[in-house]
Amino acid sequence: MTDRDSERALVTLLADGRPHGLQQTCERLASSWANIDALIGSLARKGLQIERQGRETIRLPWPIQLLDEDRIREALAEEVDASLWGLEVLWCTDSTNSRLMARAAPGGAFACFAEFQTAGRGRQARPWRAPLGGGLCMSVSYALPEQSRDLAAIGLVAGVAVRNALKKCGAADLQLKWPNDLMWQKRKVGGLLSELRSDARNDAGNKAQKFHRLVVGVGINYRLDAAARTEISRLGGLAPADIEEVCGGKLPDRNVLAAQIAGELLQSFKIFTEAGFEPFASAWRAVDACKDAPVVVTMQSRKLDGVARGIDASGALQLDVGGKITRIVSAEVSMRPA
Repeated sequence: MTDRDSERALVTLLADGRPHGLQQTCERLASSWANIDALIGSLARKGLQIERQGRETIRLPWPIQLLDEDRIREALAEEVDASLWGLEVLWCTDSTNSRLMARAAPGGAFACFAEFQTAGRGRQARPWRAPLGGGLCMSVSYALPEQSRDLAAIGLVAGVAVRNALKKCGAADLQLKWPNDLMWQKRKVGGLLSELRSDARNDAGNKAQKFHRLVVGVGINYRLDAAARTEISRLGGLAPADIEEVCGGKLPDRNVLAAQIAGELLQSFKIFTEAGFEPFASAWRAVDACKDAPVVVTMQSRKLDGVARGIDASGALQLDVGGKITRIVSAEVSMRPA
């Protein structure tokens, strides 16, 4: 049994949140206390704290729902499940986006979920932190036709899709901050990372067909303890919020949430392939967190101060700088105190 298998076995045993005796735990896992102690330390480094109650008992601070392929598939709409070329649930990987980008040219859509990422990332290669069991880390890949229009707006399409999924699971009052953040009461609930590359695959006649490989990564704060909030805040940027807060303390089933997000993304990509950004534009504008707010736009080493005036028909940010509108296609945007 590998270390990751041992971690999974221990967490699965403790997932009910009830106290477990050390002796019984060692017997159930056919392991020594020294090995269990090492696993507790390894899990703590992944953000999952196992409490010791005296000398004889350990427990998780609360029950957790581990990601499960069968449960995710059960929660997917039948047509979405049928459209998936593959779905995998990993205990640990470097990055779900990197994993899907490294795959051979897909025959269809693929979804990847991970309990923990060692190198999770957002835009501009910024690290994304999610404690094991306390976040939702996933990516979906999709093949877009080579002639697809409005490609620069695909991240906004994904944002609308994820917000819709969260709303169906009980999350209210979520907003979207251009180009890739999910917001609640001026705090960040999640982020998206959209990556595109040209690719090709052979058809039945062994002729190469070109397409765009789209991989969209989604990171959601599901349930954060104080230590996780502190670590995320140290990375800079917006203060975090989690789904537990957004849903008024009633956490949605984690596997159902994963399925809803994957399903909304895949269905939205299909619509985008047929009609571009236009079907999503009004939905995005209705929840624009920066509309008419003072912002700072960072483009590589250049910064612009202005007022966000929404998006144009292609999804580009309209930045008002001294009364002149500047069209921003790709950049980082931070809210500036009025």
